[in-house]
Amino acid sequence: MSDSAGWDPKPFNEQNPFGKMSTVVRGDNIEFSRARVDAIRAVKSGRATPEQHALVAEADQVISDALSKRSA
Repeated sequence: MSDSAGWDPKPFNEQNPFGKMSTVVRGDNIEFSRARVDAIRAVKSGRATPEQHALVAEADQVISDALSKRSA
């Protein structure tokens, strides 16, 4: 397993998302997830650093890009 995230060439199987030959998102870990959650909380409370604002904006963009690539 590599340390980088990327697109799986197979389409997402919404009927069986965790079954054999399913698409799996990887490349994340608890430390990065915690940093994102902390940044989101800081932005919502109005005490975020510029770095936390950038992290939340980047995460929002990645999620938006991923959702725009899903088939309708």
